[in-house]
Amino acid sequence: MALTPAEAFDKYVRENSEFVTRDGLRIPVFRGRQHLTELHREDLRSLLANLQNGFNEALAQRKKVPEHLDDLPFYLDYIDSDFSNAVAFRDDSSAFIGITVPLVYELLKICDLLSDSEPIRRILGLENTQELRDWLNIVLFQHLLSLVVTHEFTHHVHGHVLKHQSQSKFFSEFVAGNQNTNIERQAEEADADGYAAYHVLANFIDGGTRKNISAVLKLDSALPDVVDQVLFSCFVIVAGAFLFSRPPVDLTKEDLFGLSHPPQAARLDYLMRHSILWCKENRPSLVDWMTNDRFQQTMRAVAEATWGMNGGLNWDAQTTFLRSERGEKYLQELSRLIDAQKAALRASADASFQEAQGDVESLQSQRFFRTFFQAASSSRIGHGLREYIEQRNGGYFIKGTRISLDSVVYAFLRGESPEGIAESFPDLSLEEIFGALAFYMANRKIIDHYLAEGRLEFEALRQQARRDNPVLYSKLADARHRTHMPKA
Repeated sequence: MALTPAEAFDKYVRENSEFVTRDGLRIPVFRGRQHLTELHREDLRSLLANLQNGFNEALAQRKKVPEHLDDLPFYLDYIDSDFSNAVAFRDDSSAFIGITVPLVYELLKICDLLSDSEPIRRILGLENTQELRDWLNIVLFQHLLSLVVTHEFTHHVHGHVLKHQSQSKFFSEFVAGNQNTNIERQAEEADADGYAAYHVLANFIDGGTRKNISAVLKLDSALPDVVDQVLFSCFVIVAGAFLFSRPPVDLTKEDLFGLSHPPQAARLDYLMRHSILWCKENRPSLVDWMTNDRFQQTMRAVAEATWGMNGGLNWDAQTTFLRSERGEKYLQELSRLIDAQKAALRASADASFQEAQGDVESLQSQRFFRTFFQAASSSRIGHGLREYIEQRNGGYFIKGTRISLDSVVYAFLRGESPEGIAESFPDLSLEEIFGALAFYMANRKIIDHYLAEGRLEFEALRQQARRDNPVLYSKLADARHRTHMPKA
């Protein structure tokens, strides 16, 4: 007789858990499915059961997206464990999302600290009453758990779990010495962050949850724009708090290219860029409202509220590094890999691409190439094309954006049409994409040489890091051959 999803979830977790040694005893990292009836707090049992039912119902009714690798029914449940973690995994019948109980408690602690913070309540414009603090706690927890769950959901539908299943039974959020960690894995994590931001904002600002939150936070009579601002702020607050609560990676001691996740400062930057893209498409007024000053004020309040959870460390070193030349190169390469993974995902769902995968350019791109190469050959148009591109920090970028010309060109060379590229870069107009590609075609020899140099320079930086830190890399190499304990 076929197992129920809950039984299959429990069976997989028990049979595939790694083991750690504690006090001389070998114990499993994951003990199996967590039965909510075993939790001491009745209110927590009820809350988690309601959220689980809501998530599973939403997963069952999700819309089919052509680009998704979405071949199995989903099931979400909680895991009995001593370690804080969120995992995505699958068997032959279901795609699973697991949340350990310690992670639940960690998220609850974050939301307790946030809802008790006067600066946070002031940012949200909420009165200081016990009732509103309690409801704010629940609203923030819903936002935060939704962000974690949707992040793991993305690992499934974007093919990350399937890709790594032969090397790892669980796709984990928190790991130490993770096997097969590299910048490609970091790109998958950043991709999951960005896609999760889109889903959570759509659900809480545009979805049915909006009305309920407005009621419990006493925003019934507030203008729609004010409700938008409160809900968007709630998302920004929990996203920042989740990343602030983890100890920051010390980039002077860790191998940047061997991490499983991007540094927290880079993750927050990517999350916010995708959040702003969602706002541009759905709530343009929020883009102007969430000024840099307002964002910085919010992050200061978040850091103050959650101070101590990460050991009392700040992100100054990470921020300084990411602003350096090597940091800029890292971010460019990370963005390039994210774009490449998105293009590969679309390609896998496109039968016509499979038929023409031996071509460097699709027929549509060939027509585009011929038309614009002829246009770019004239001095008048060729000169005008430069208005779409600017040079900064030794690289080429779409003017007025942080999107590199490299990303657009690589997508084009993989066979993407301008319209397809526009889907990957919602922040760019079709005109800007045409202009960028026309600039490339008019200067193809120069740009091809620039791209080749970039690949060589990036590899040189990677090798230099290995030479500068031989002991670290030796330890990392040894660590990847052993079983490791997830971070608590």
